[in-house]
Amino acid sequence: MLSLLRNLQYKLTLSDHRELLRCILKLLEPNVNATLLDIGCNDGSKTIEFAKKIGTKTVYGIEIIDKNIKSANEKGIETIKHDIEDGLPFENDIFDVIVSNQVIEHLINTDTFCETIFRVLKKGGYSIIATENISYYASIFALLLGYQAFSQNISDRFHVGNPLSSFSGKELTDKFSTHKRIFSIRGLPALLEKYGFKIEAVLGAGFAPLPSFFSRINKIHSRFIIVKARKP
Repeated sequence: MLSLLRNLQYKLTLSDHRELLRCILKLLEPNVNATLLDIGCNDGSKTIEFAKKIGTKTVYGIEIIDKNIKSANEKGIETIKHDIEDGLPFENDIFDVIVSNQVIEHLINTDTFCETIFRVLKKGGYSIIATENISYYASIFALLLGYQAFSQNISDRFHVGNPLSSFSGKELTDKFSTHKRIFSIRGLPALLEKYGFKIEAVLGAGFAPLPSFFSRINKIHSRFIIVKARKP
């Protein structure tokens, strides 16, 4: 039974991730002259989608895993290897758009992260930050049963604490894959405002197995949070 539930949870996760990508793309503004930075760009596949929506060819990426850096560079993304716990290796006022999809939850230095994004954005530039939601309805259900929330890691070596998770019992692939800090839909905007951002949009994404419009009706308990924040 647990195996069937884990397989179902994995399929639902894929559906929620597709909805998350649609929400990010929805918030991007066309600007052929924009300079885009994708923090945690992975292999660059989604970065290319972001760039196409904006209409720009000036695209940078930050990544920590070597094989992903190679793939992103091959796609034409100028990708830098860097641990963003130490901030960003750029001068002030460089980027028009910064996207960070499911990165902030892996960090300890979330204050440094917000501060340095603000620093490297141009005035009038904006950032789109997407992350796991600690108030995800399935996580609340898990907590009521005495399990860990789906978005939480309590070990740096193993996925433990929630037998309903599709990752339950598996080893963590690397030290960067653990979730250090998980945000709520009110917590993340509040933190960004402390560093000077003006919040323009807060969306929820993913409510599987229910249709995606449920995340628009009840974004507080959706799987993901997406915040669009602008540097005044």
